[in-house]
Amino acid sequence: MDIISNLLNKAYTELEIIRRQPKRFNVFDVASVGHYETTHSAILAGILSYSGGNYAPLRSFLKICNQDGKCPINLDDEKIVSGQVSVSTETTIQVNKETRRLDILVRIGNKLCLVIENKIFTADHSKQLQAYSDWLNKQRCDNAFLIYLTLNGDDSNDGCPPEKYISLSYRKSIRDFLSSCCAMSNVDFRFNSTALQYNEFWENWFMQNNELNTKIQEKILASKENFEAAQEVFNAFHDAKATMIKRLLSEWQGTKSKGFKVVSDANSLTGGKWDQILFSWNSRYNFGFEFENSFCNLSYGIADDHEEKNRTTIDDWRQSPFWPAWKYVQDNEVKNLGASVSLCFTDKERIFEVLNAAFDEMLSLLNGKLDIFGSKS
Repeated sequence: MDIISNLLNKAYTELEIIRRQPKRFNVFDVASVGHYETTHSAILAGILSYSGGNYAPLRSFLKICNQDGKCPINLDDEKIVSGQVSVSTETTIQVNKETRRLDILVRIGNKLCLVIENKIFTADHSKQLQAYSDWLNKQRCDNAFLIYLTLNGDDSNDGCPPEKYISLSYRKSIRDFLSSCCAMSNVDFRFNSTALQYNEFWENWFMQNNELNTKIQEKILASKENFEAAQEVFNAFHDAKATMIKRLLSEWQGTKSKGFKVVSDANSLTGGKWDQILFSWNSRYNFGFEFENSFCNLSYGIADDHEEKNRTTIDDWRQSPFWPAWKYVQDNEVKNLGASVSLCFTDKERIFEVLNAAFDEMLSLLNGKLDIFGSKS
């Protein structure tokens, strides 16, 4: 144990050294945008919607998308009419009777429809890309493209065929795009400055991660004992993260359990395929929260306790009339609770706010449909 403690202390020391190194002033660092995907989506949408140079940033981004020939659209010889360009975030759509939200949606009249799925730290869930691809195929436009944006340009693991989307990375694609924005001479200098600082934010991000990774590797490989200690830490890490999340959820559950009987307890969560925090409404109906894939995907709704044993798959539940309020929580920081280790330490209140809102929504539905669900008991 002394070896493990020593190794962890050395890793923490290296992390603190890198964190405290002076950096050039950067407004995005000051704002602590960090791992907030919705914030990064808003920043990218703002850059893409900038109209300077006849929408030069949007043109540049489409060229980045087409580096592998997957996005063959050239707007250089055309005048883009300002009123035809629309760039929005968190756009609500309906796909197969389900409500979903597009991280970024770009439209140019009937010429272009571009969807960007922004995944920095969160995991894929519920066949998002396939659903977005199906939605795009129904749009009346000349060109429709689906972008899957991750830190390193990873392929999706939700089962969507790679030919249906274009993989881009923050590490290269977005940094190349931002570099081109910095060099644009036909736009406002304040736009260039913003693009420069955002590009430096990502340069610092990857540089720090790479530097820290290299230094910790050196510590691990310094001796056989260190290597074995690192292996033990690695084996225990996922269980420790699951325990941390369970403690957070148990704390939140405790704030609600005074008025409702707890049917499924947060302390019994295992991090398996499906785990529940479930409250009793009456002898027949329960309402609660479910966490899929090691606490990553959060959903909530109402279930008929009499029918529960007959429903074994997610499609069974979605088709059930006893789950009328099924939905994914749209706030990225909560929808994927298990995706960021620091999340449960730094954003507990934010997580509680969203859980409380979902809890209140369930009560509103139950009280508003007493003819269906009956009274609370």
